[in-house]
This record gives sequence, C-alpha cells and structure tokens, in this order.
Amino acid sequence: MPPYVAEMPLAGFKTAELFLLTTLRLWLAAQRRAPVPDWRRGLAAAGLAEDGAPDFDMTLRILIAGARTLDSRETAHPRLSADEARLLRLFGALQHGDTGEAVEILQAWLPSKPLRWLLRYARSFVGVMATQKLILPDRMPEDQPRFALRASAGTFLDPGSILLHWA
Repeated sequence: MPPYVAEMPLAGFKTAELFLLTTLRLWLAAQRRAPVPDWRRGLAAAGLAEDGAPDFDMTLRILIAGARTLDSRETAHPRLSADEARLLRLFGALQHGDTGEAVEILQAWLPSKPLRWLLRYARSFVGVMATQKLILPDRMPEDQPRFALRASAGTFLDPGSILLHWA
C-alpha cells in the first residue's frame, strides 16, 4: 500500500483510516470553532468513547499546544492535507509498534518532553482502536528501513510498555 502523502485521494481507504481521518478533521474543526458535529459521536458509535476519547483528545491537545496550526481539510474533502497525512502515519506507526517512525514524525512538531506525553496517550488510543478491530493498514514507505521494535496491539494497553523507550 502506498504511504500517506499530501493530496493523496481518500478513494480506497479502509474503514479504520476513514474513521480516524474523520475524527481528526472533526476534532480540529471544533478547535477552530467551526459548526461541526461532535467528534466524540463517531467514537461512541465505534465503542471507543469511554476508553478512546480521553486519550485521543489529550493526544491532539498536546500536539496543538506545542505545534503550529495544523492544516486540516473539511470532513468531506476527498484528499489528505500534509498534516493529516503525517497524523495518519503517526497513528499507523504506533498501532504497528514502530516507535522510531512515530518519534521521527513528532520531532518535527514537538520538543522531547511533550513528545513523550503525546506518545503515551496516542499509544493508548491506537490500542483501544485495535481492540475494536479498527486496524490501520501498514503504509510505511517500502524504501524506509524497518525498525526492530515491533509489538502487538495489546502491548499498548500495558502501562509498563510506555517506559520501554522513555526510562
């Protein structure tokens, strides 16, 4: 599967990708005070409201507190923005256990301390997604080296796993 890039068409995206992208777009639009449906409604419909919503919310709150304004499209826009592509890569890398890729993506946005906190919440969120069978496809570029650190989705639910890289 091709990696996420700016202006990538959404045609052919899997359910988990469209779910996450729509939730991202709604959350970011709500931060801009746009009149959009509550981003939590989709999480509730997917069974993620109780365990996933707080972690998703904190992940993005940490990101926007430390980053410039994120480029996000209207919910029905048929293509990805550059920042949406990066965020999908981030969540996908974490769900597939690729911490190295996730850190590389985040270093462009955040200093190390908030980065560690963001990873904690984002890992928890993608673990909750996985428990509901919302698995993001592996879209890591083929020419990019694969990191040895790989873990099952259930690993992210263990609070001790968070200390693996950040002791």
